[in-house]
Amino acid sequence: MAARRRPRQLVLDITHEMPMPTAVQRRRIVEVLSSVPDLSFIAGHALVVTSTVGRGLLTAINWVVRPGFDEKVFSNPQEALPWLVQRNSAFDPDRFMQTLRAAVPELDTLQW
Repeated sequence: MAARRRPRQLVLDITHEMPMPTAVQRRRIVEVLSSVPDLSFIAGHALVVTSTVGRGLLTAINWVVRPGFDEKVFSNPQEALPWLVQRNSAFDPDRFMQTLRAAVPELDTLQW
């Protein structure tokens, strides 16, 4: 019997005008990621951060500390979509943006 393979999952975190996490919050993030026994099913993690300083900091951290999956920082959701499609061709960016706009009606009025 062939082993059943999980699809390559994508993670997109969007933070808008959110302050950088505190030391306690960063530790909890690391604890959660460390508790997942198999991260190989994650094809990519796109992190949208509106803060220029935040993007720079997270990019620098990713140079030093490599997560167990591809991760990249972006300034807006649309910028992240092509990168996500490269990691999983089944990802439908148009459908995703429709769903996001339905969940966040003011999305297109936000300053990125």
